[in-house]
Amino acid sequence: MRSLLPDIKELGGILVNILLVCLSALLFAAAFPKFSLSYCAFFCMIPFFAAIELSGGPAGRLLTAAAWTVAHIAFTANWLFVALITHYGVSLSTSLLFVGLFVFVPLFVLYSCFVFAYRLLKTDSLFFYAIIVPGLWVLVEFTKSRFSFLIPWIDIGYAALPFSHFVQVADIAGVYGVSFILVMINAVLWRFILCGHCAVWRKQVPLPGPWIRANAACILILIAALIVPSAYGIFRLNVLNKYGKARNVEHNEIRACVVQGSFSMTDRWSGMGFEHRLKTYLELSAGKAGKGEKRLVVWPETVLNVSTMINDDLFKQLMKWFGKDSLLVSGGVSEEGRAVYNSAYLISGQGRLLRYDKHMLLPYAEAVPPIDLLGRYYSAPEHYSPGRTSLAISAPEATVGVSICLEMLYPGFIRRSTAEGAQFLVNISNDSWFGDTSMPYIHFSAARMRAIENRRYVVRAANSGISGIIAPSGHVMASIPLYLRKSAEADIQLRDGKSLYVRFGDWFILLLGFIIAILSVRTVIRS
Repeated sequence: MRSLLPDIKELGGILVNILLVCLSALLFAAAFPKFSLSYCAFFCMIPFFAAIELSGGPAGRLLTAAAWTVAHIAFTANWLFVALITHYGVSLSTSLLFVGLFVFVPLFVLYSCFVFAYRLLKTDSLFFYAIIVPGLWVLVEFTKSRFSFLIPWIDIGYAALPFSHFVQVADIAGVYGVSFILVMINAVLWRFILCGHCAVWRKQVPLPGPWIRANAACILILIAALIVPSAYGIFRLNVLNKYGKARNVEHNEIRACVVQGSFSMTDRWSGMGFEHRLKTYLELSAGKAGKGEKRLVVWPETVLNVSTMINDDLFKQLMKWFGKDSLLVSGGVSEEGRAVYNSAYLISGQGRLLRYDKHMLLPYAEAVPPIDLLGRYYSAPEHYSPGRTSLAISAPEATVGVSICLEMLYPGFIRRSTAEGAQFLVNISNDSWFGDTSMPYIHFSAARMRAIENRRYVVRAANSGISGIIAPSGHVMASIPLYLRKSAEADIQLRDGKSLYVRFGDWFILLLGFIIAILSVRTVIRS
């Protein structure tokens, strides 16, 4: 019987591994709001890498992956429980079952693949730590963005946004390029630590000179990983400033206004008070634009959500109210036969009505789930149909790239809007599902990263916040904090140029996938 149980030494190793994983997940979460200790992103993965290398056979690796998945969800996805328990009214046990089935299981599969690939391809070479490890991690992040049930809410690249120069490389390889550099720094630091640990363990503590020479490559990579992106960022920001000053303001500038109504979830879907909510939005939309100046007003998701009130008369009244030089973008619900769409209405003062229907539906809430654990929320549609409209809507005032809610989290999806000709980006959302958790902040950070990747102004209106207007540099020009009923304005410019990321898409992912595939085949053949 005793032989079937792990000995004390093995149990100690398991405990150390779990503690390392939890420490790493905690540092990872600390790099994001609401802790906002962004510098943690440069070393938060080191304990996780240590745990992977200390893990034993297949069982140990699966345990390491499971521990990371649980800790990662616990520290970064508490917003899930707020949405499930507070708004859907399901019990804690049902919430745990939902998270276990639809969040833990797919993420566990992904992180298990990362851990096993790490161990399969593991060598002591600097190439492994500087290229393969960050490449594997970025492939995991990219995979999450390719499947709707894997919401990519917290890619590590977003943590670097406070370092404005450092993140400008996103216009070359997207957020994945930023993530790659951050994880490379983590991995090379871990190798640097490993070298020192081995020397001390063997009682071969070197002198400073030989020690530096032996690790010169690591030091040079770390310096380059910090300096090169920052230098590029300084260059790009200077170019953006010159571009903005050189543009013909009279024909390319629009006064943008975001309106944050901050109505409760109950108010929005109880079926009562539609006229009061509409009046509130109209009052908040009263702008400062002068006569003849183009104006953009953006309302959040599902403002126009009562089907009996949405008709031609309403749209005509809105067109008249805003005037011929204005464009209103408002979230709403539209119906065509049995199909119900989560839509954005583009209401032009020049008498034109356009519509964007949400393409990427929120898993398990807007789309038909395999197991329905949530039920229906008030009068909100139980399920929506995926949209088929263009991603770049040609309004009389400009070509607009529209996205709704969590579509903003998908870099490739937003890139398509710009590739199709969008001159600026609009995102409408309702983050009140998540309460005062980290998710509204992370969602807003994603909008900032999309601005950098696409080099477009982003105008984002969320029902309860965070709403704002973001420059192509990722700089926040105006914003409204959570739960304030307010509007904010800033001037934005129409832009037609395309960044390298918009032109070539996920070329960086293809390159990494090719390198890792070749190395994997080589490793399998040799083993």
